[in-house]
Amino acid sequence: MATYKISISGVLLEISTNENRATYAGISGAGNILSTIFPLFAGVLISYIGYTFVFLGVTLIVLLSYTFVVKLNCAPLAD
Repeated sequence: MATYKISISGVLLEISTNENRATYAGISGAGNILSTIFPLFAGVLISYIGYTFVFLGVTLIVLLSYTFVVKLNCAPLAD
């Protein structure tokens, strides 16, 4: 997690232009809030329905996201 937080600034500089850098930084910041809220939400769910259902649900979400990742079409960078 620490490596991600350190490297995200460099990645944003690399993939954005001056015109859209603020937009990319805003989207990145909005995504970072999820890493704070999700563990709290998962803790509440665990207290109500138990570990098994929460971990099965998270596993299902990860597997479903894999289908979207496979469909990504990324062209190689030209030198």
